[in-house]
Amino acid sequence: MSGMPLEPFLYLDHNATSPPSEAVCRALQAALAARLGNPSSPHLLGRRARTELSNARDSVALLAGCDADRLLFTSGATESCNHVIRHARRPNAPSPSIVTSVIEHAAVAGAAERESIAGRSVSTIAVDSNGLIDLCSLEDLASEGNALVNLQWVNNEIGVIQPIEIVAQICAKHGVLLHVDASQALGKLTMEIDSLGADFVSFSGHKIGAPMGVGALYVRDRRTLPALQVGGEQENSRRAGTENVIGIVGFGAAAAERFAEMPALISRWTALRQWFESNLPFGARVNAQFVERVANTVSATFRGVDCAVLLARLDQRGLYVSQGSACHSARPEPSHVLRAIGLSESDAYSTMRFSFGASTTLSDVQLACAMVKSEIESMSRRDGVAVA
Repeated sequence: MSGMPLEPFLYLDHNATSPPSEAVCRALQAALAARLGNPSSPHLLGRRARTELSNARDSVALLAGCDADRLLFTSGATESCNHVIRHARRPNAPSPSIVTSVIEHAAVAGAAERESIAGRSVSTIAVDSNGLIDLCSLEDLASEGNALVNLQWVNNEIGVIQPIEIVAQICAKHGVLLHVDASQALGKLTMEIDSLGADFVSFSGHKIGAPMGVGALYVRDRRTLPALQVGGEQENSRRAGTENVIGIVGFGAAAAERFAEMPALISRWTALRQWFESNLPFGARVNAQFVERVANTVSATFRGVDCAVLLARLDQRGLYVSQGSACHSARPEPSHVLRAIGLSESDAYSTMRFSFGASTTLSDVQLACAMVKSEIESMSRRDGVAVA
């Protein structure tokens, strides 16, 4: 197709998906060439496949800081979130009421809406201008008992980190279940899931460079969640169906690589973010700037700029970024996250997200910043728009 780059050369959309590294690609190629059998088969090739699954599970568990036996592989965080919200409950208890926040990913928000339509009680917690949840409201809702609290650890659009340890303490105090969507937290924060106290934690593989279509679900007590699928003994009878061995191998390789690199990576991301935010066009505003965020994410508002147009212009030049969640990129409505933190509709449309990955360098960030500036200046000359 003429006029389109053959390959992305400047990719700053790692919160949407992070491409596999060379090490992950080598692991995938080796697994494909290994003639692995069905993991449920008793012969040598089946045993080899089971070993690959076990090794991958150990690697993901190490990154997450949990017992590998509490992890089951899924097709991704969306599957995990949907199943927990639909089916989680205490033994011999009725379905719990659902508690979530106004800035959750569609995987949680959509599942909660479905349950609301079905007649279950759903409560939504507000956030402040930085995207932090109202802990007093959480305490009030948890005190009513028999609830399932569902919260992102890290927001996918603005990068804000919720005080999930405090959330877990509140839930434990009132004996309610806690489900954490850790899709954007895995590999960006140091985790000790077993000691956190969450009942369920959902993970996505492709956010850290695994192939798309593989994720995991942490279940602290299997009595609180029925099997995702029945019809086989895979995943310790928790999710029937032949496992996605190749995808899981990739997830394990990505987790092992991220575990080894994460301290240095976070330090580098922090320096890159500081440079990037300091050199944005004059008048640009960084959302959630003064609270704790993951180091790889910048949400910037360029007031008066149509960022849909800016996004298209940057795309033509080979800079790949986004306006928000990839799962909502085709929708005309402004970001619900940005509206929830108090941005006007106009400012929400004037906001872009830049997210770094393991491969992002200072030269990438410098070039991206220069391209953003030049395109906004070009739009200003053409349309009389100025960042204010």
